[in-house]
Amino acid sequence: MTYIAQSKRNQAPCNVNSVVCLILLVLCLLGVSINVKAETRHALIIGNSNYGSGFSLSNPLNDSTAIAEKLSSIGYSVHKDRALVDLNIDDFNNEIDSFLSSIEDGSSTLIYYAGHGSASAGENFLIPILPDGVRLSTESDIRNRSISLSSILERIQRYNPSGVNVLLIDACRDAPVDNFSRSINLTGLTSLDTRWQPQGSFVGFSTEYGKIAVDGVDSAYSPFASAILNNLDNRADEPIELFYKSVSNEVYQTTSGKQFPIQEPKIRGDYCLIPCKADVTNSVTGQEFGYLTVVTKPESAEVCYLVEGEWEDWNCGQQMALPMGKLVNIRVTAKHHKVHMTTATLQDAKQQMVVNLTRKDRRGYKIAGAIAAIVVTGILMSKKSDSASEDGYQITLTTPTP
Repeated sequence: MTYIAQSKRNQAPCNVNSVVCLILLVLCLLGVSINVKAETRHALIIGNSNYGSGFSLSNPLNDSTAIAEKLSSIGYSVHKDRALVDLNIDDFNNEIDSFLSSIEDGSSTLIYYAGHGSASAGENFLIPILPDGVRLSTESDIRNRSISLSSILERIQRYNPSGVNVLLIDACRDAPVDNFSRSINLTGLTSLDTRWQPQGSFVGFSTEYGKIAVDGVDSAYSPFASAILNNLDNRADEPIELFYKSVSNEVYQTTSGKQFPIQEPKIRGDYCLIPCKADVTNSVTGQEFGYLTVVTKPESAEVCYLVEGEWEDWNCGQQMALPMGKLVNIRVTAKHHKVHMTTATLQDAKQQMVVNLTRKDRRGYKIAGAIAAIVVTGILMSKKSDSASEDGYQITLTTPTP
């Protein structure tokens, strides 16, 4: 009797609005679940243009404004509801911290930056708007008056270690020679040290390492921003590696091969900039695409991939999403080491290759050393080892029998 009385009390609100209760009851009986709170994705958009006479950039203001508006239209919560433009170093740092501290751990974030960028001593820097008369003439200057990309990644790891964090960096524009030291890389950014890249992060650069991105000619937007905007309309619901590959191909075509965006993905599974389209997700998990991670010795080696019949240029990164069953050319290079070339065909959704490069011998003799990866003509044969982990497994290569 107690249970019946309690049930009647719980049913009392239905007397007030019986129609609503009836609808809810029918939905429950049909097994329909109601997701009251949809996932919110967060974005921080920064565009620096006004670097002063002779150094200003044409497109970052338009680029950042358009991307902020586009992301807002597809469901992103944009920090301060707008693109933040022409930030000095204090404002730049404060906005990064304000944005990241305002979200809950486990969130999905996107940070987009357009403006000047450069590299110094093997590290990448985003250059804020400088005070009048201030010049960056030494490595110390750029470290003290710029924002290192590694510091942004460190803060992402601190504030949102369980989330997915996407960084899109259009900062490979040619730094003004008069403003920077010759010891600073004036021709683009340097390779990202993926050892310190947080899990769950994706970094996309507007062009290859050591090369210059186009600021835009006779266009409101840079080629990179324009491709992002186009693909947000058409491919935002595809896994981000495929979305970015489409961006890269569009930029390559638009610039007649002068610019090719590259990606550094470190995301497990499938992640899309908006909820993934079911058929695309199923095709990826059905192993139409797989992930190859190349671990190198020395660790500073650059790994680049070229898919036969699919890609028009090399795409570099330690980990890469590659089509299953397609012939892939792999090039591994490092200073003072011999170039290592191989071809492979992915057989599994997650694979890892270990490559130990051979040092160059000035006398022309081969230096003894173990090489864990050998050029193989044909298919890359793989087998799971006892050291397998959830991150993948080492690929064992065998030399063809004569």
